[in-house]
Amino acid sequence: MRRFIIFLLSALPLLASATNTLSLSSVSGHPRETLTVSVSLANDDAITALQAAIPLGEHLQYVTNSALLNSTRANGHSLVASATDDTLRVAVFSLTQAALNGNEGELFTFQVKLGNEPATYPLKAETVMTGTNGQALESNTANGSLTLLSPKIEVVTKSLDYGHIPIRANYTKTLQVRNAGNEPLHISNVIFSASEFSVTETAYTIAAGETQNIVITFAPTVHGAISETVRLRSDAINDPDVYGANIAALIADPFSVNELRVQSASGISDDTVTVRLRMNNMESIVGAQVSFKMPKQLVFIPGSAVPLSRAEGHSVLSTMSNDTLTLLLYSPTNTPVAEEDGDLLSFRVRLDGASGSYQLAPKNTMLINASHQNMVSAVYNAYVSIQSPTISGNSSLDFGHIRIDQPHTETYSIRNNGQVPLTVERVTFLSEGLRVLTPLPIEIARYTSQNIEVEITPEKEGAFATTMQVYSNDPTARMKSVSLTADVYEPNSLSFREETKGTEYHLYVDLDNYSEIAGVQFDVTGLTPWTSYALTSRANGHQIVAQPIDENTYRVILFAFSNTTLSGHEGAVVEWIWDAGSANAMNGQLIRMENVVLVHPSKGNRKAESADPFTASYTPSDPTSIDNTPFPSGNSSEEASKILRDGKIFILRGDKTYTLQGQEVR
Repeated sequence: MRRFIIFLLSALPLLASATNTLSLSSVSGHPRETLTVSVSLANDDAITALQAAIPLGEHLQYVTNSALLNSTRANGHSLVASATDDTLRVAVFSLTQAALNGNEGELFTFQVKLGNEPATYPLKAETVMTGTNGQALESNTANGSLTLLSPKIEVVTKSLDYGHIPIRANYTKTLQVRNAGNEPLHISNVIFSASEFSVTETAYTIAAGETQNIVITFAPTVHGAISETVRLRSDAINDPDVYGANIAALIADPFSVNELRVQSASGISDDTVTVRLRMNNMESIVGAQVSFKMPKQLVFIPGSAVPLSRAEGHSVLSTMSNDTLTLLLYSPTNTPVAEEDGDLLSFRVRLDGASGSYQLAPKNTMLINASHQNMVSAVYNAYVSIQSPTISGNSSLDFGHIRIDQPHTETYSIRNNGQVPLTVERVTFLSEGLRVLTPLPIEIARYTSQNIEVEITPEKEGAFATTMQVYSNDPTARMKSVSLTADVYEPNSLSFREETKGTEYHLYVDLDNYSEIAGVQFDVTGLTPWTSYALTSRANGHQIVAQPIDENTYRVILFAFSNTTLSGHEGAVVEWIWDAGSANAMNGQLIRMENVVLVHPSKGNRKAESADPFTASYTPSDPTSIDNTPFPSGNSSEEASKILRDGKIFILRGDKTYTLQGQEVR
C-alpha cells in the first residue's frame, strides 16, 4: 500500500488553483499524559487522497495505532499512519479514486504521550493533496500546538562558598532558584546535610519563569573545612534526586580565631616605650612564639619582655640574634591562657632614630594549644612612631681677617627642623683658643632657630682652621661638625700726625706695631719741599732715605745694616719739618701713603695698614694770643729765671699773670 501511495503522489500533474487547508488542533496536558490531536480539513476541491508529515520531536511520542479516520468524511477511504525519525506520517486514500465527503470538518485524530519537559510544542504538517483526476491540488496548513504543563526547578547557584571564616558567628549566602516550567512551582522543604546550616522559611511558591532567593545561614561552631549539600523538595517534574537539579553544594573553611596583634606605640627620640602584644583566642593557648626583624631605630632593652595578667603563671624568654628579636611565652605546667581578647605580653624599646613610623611585623608566629597544634589564625602588624628634633646649621663658620692681639666673636645659627625641642648640650673645639660665650645647654623649640656666640683668641698669625663639634639630642646627628676658619694677622699700622710749633709745621709718621720691625718702606704723595726730616728716638742705628720716584711722590726707606729692630711698639719713627718760610705751602695739602712694607728681622715682610689720607692744616701761633695760665705765686727772681729758662714770657696785668705763647727766649 505504501508503494502505491508514493507512486500516486509522485505521478501528480501540475497544481490547480483552489483553497484546501489542513488544520491541527491545540491541546495541553501534564507530563506522561496521553492527548488526542484532531486534524480537520476545509477543502474547496474534491479531494481523493492526501498525505501529511507531522514532526513530533523527542518530547512527544505517537501512540501506535491511535490514528483514526472520521467515518463521516470517509467515502470508502483508508488511513495508514506510522512514526519514524520523530515524525508522524499519515496517508488517507481511496482505491476507487472517490472524493472525500463534505468540504469541512474533522478528517482524522491521533494520540501522543507527553514527556517530562514542560513547554509548548508546535504542531504543523507538510501536506500533499490529490484531486479526482489525479491532479495535485494546492494545499495549506493551519498549525496547532501541544503544551506540556508542569513546574520545573532549576537551582541557578550550583554552590555556595562561605570561604575562610571564624567560628562562633553567623554568615549568610543567597541560593537562587528558578522555575523553568510553565506552572507554579511549590517548594515544600529545604533539607541540609549538616546542622550548622539553616533557613528562616522552608516553603516557597515560584511563578512560572520567576526566580526566588533563599537566604541560607551558616553558623559554624568547630574549625575545619567542610563540603555539604542543600536539597529542595518540590512538585517540579524534575524534583527526584536522579536529576540532581534540586541540589546545591555548600563549601566553607571555618576556623577558630586565634589572633596575635602588635599594639602601636609612640614617643620622643631617646625615650623608652612599651610595645604590647594582644591575643584574641577561641582556643586554650598554652604557649606562644613570635619573632620580629627589628628596625635599627628601635633598640630592644634586654630583660624587658614580661608576661601580662592574662598569662599568669607563664614566663617569657627573649633572644636577640643580629637584628631579629624572638619572644617565647611558655608555662612549665602547661597552663592554658583562657579564651579571651586582651594583652598577652610586653617588651620595651629605646627610640633611637629620626621622626617616622617604624613597622613591627610578626613572623614565625605560633599559638600552641594543649595538643601542641599551632592554632594561629592571623597576625597583625603595627608601627612605633618616633618624634625627634633635627639639627640644622651651616657646615662652616669663618671669622674672617682678625687681629692676633684681641678676641673676636662670631654668631653661629642653629635651627631645629624637628617635631620636638632640640637640646644643644655642649660645644667642643679641636683647637685651643676658642670658647662659646652663650650659656649651655640651650633648648630650641621646633621649627625655630637660636644663635650661639663663638669667641676666638688667636695665638699665632696665619691661616687658622679647626673643627667645632656641636652635641645635641638629634638622634641622627648626635655630633654636628662645623669647620672654623680665620685669617689671623699681627696688627701693624702707619698713620700721619701733624703739629704746629710756633711757625713751624711738623709731620710725623707713627708706627703702631705688634711685630718686631727692622725696616720700613712706604711711598708718600703730597709733600711740599721740607726744611728737614729725621728719624725719631725709636730708631736704633737706623738710616733713612727719601727718594723721589715721580714729580710728587717720594719713597721713604728706613733700614739698619745690622738688622736691628725699632724700639717700642708705638709712636713716631719719622719726622718732617717745615720752617716759617715753607710751612704755608703745606696748608691744605692732601697727603697719601701707599705701598707700605714692614720688615721683620727674621720672618720677612709683615702685613701693615697704610695711613689714611688726610689734609694738612698749618695754623701758626699768634704772638698776641693770651694764655690764661696763672703766674706762679712768689714772683721771686729765681722763679722768673726758671720761667725764662723754660722759654716763656709772662706778662703781669693786675692780679693775674699771662703767658705769651710761641716766643722763645734766648
